[in-house]
Amino acid sequence: MTSAESTSGVVGTPGNERLTTCLEKLRNSDGTKRHRIARAIRAQKKKEEEEKEDEVDEVEKEKQKKEEKRKREDESRLKSQAYASSNQTCDIATRHCEFQKLQELTIHRDEQKLYPRL
Repeated sequence: MTSAESTSGVVGTPGNERLTTCLEKLRNSDGTKRHRIARAIRAQKKKEEEEKEDEVDEVEKEKQKKEEKRKREDESRLKSQAYASSNQTCDIATRHCEFQKLQELTIHRDEQKLYPRL
């Protein structure tokens, strides 16, 4: 016996059939509501997981950006040090050349003093 038959007690009457269809619709709507609720819960969980993944991705991107910035700063620092070092080397070489020229001029002058032209 179905629940509709047990509630009315009379089987086959038009009111009883209407009650049965109403009960079936109610059961189906409850099932549909449960499915909707379950679907909504799954969607909410999925949304929360995606938000967590987005947060993790953002943190990783920030770490990556910081790492890239640090690398660029290190490279820049090394380049500036190398440039300064090469400038010092050039300065030393220039001074050495100037010193050699002065030495040559001094030697040439001394030679002229020792051996004046006749």
